[in-house]
Amino acid sequence: MPEMPNGDGLSKELEHQRKFWKKNLLWTGIAFVLIAVYFFFSSPAIQIVCGDEAVTVTAPDKTVTQLSYSEITDVQLKNKPDYGTLVSGLSKKGYGCGTWKNSDWGTYNRCSYDKTGCCVVVTTTDGVTAINQQSADDTTALYEAIRAKLP
Repeated sequence: MPEMPNGDGLSKELEHQRKFWKKNLLWTGIAFVLIAVYFFFSSPAIQIVCGDEAVTVTAPDKTVTQLSYSEITDVQLKNKPDYGTLVSGLSKKGYGCGTWKNSDWGTYNRCSYDKTGCCVVVTTTDGVTAINQQSADDTTALYEAIRAKLP
């Protein structure tokens, strides 16, 4: 018959298992906290690309809007915009995308960050679109890049 461990051997094994589970639970807890912090502080990914023929705006929900340079009738850099109210689309912490309505532009398309402080207002034959980058400097550079591409 196999030998039974004495009391000391059993208590050492139990102590070893307790430390093992305590360590694993600690690391699991840390992993969950890090994941939560990442999702809480991660920024939405609004992507704006000035291509050869059009400005392509991709919202965080992967909705894509094309603003063809040949259809742009006006472009302005607006400081401290009043975005108005959401008609349909997304209004999340830090950004808004979709159809909005305000007193300046009426019903318009928006895909912009809330805290940037400025936006590029693009008027096309189809309507108005307000876009920006995460910083005022990057938004000003976007405005200049669009103006440079206009016919």
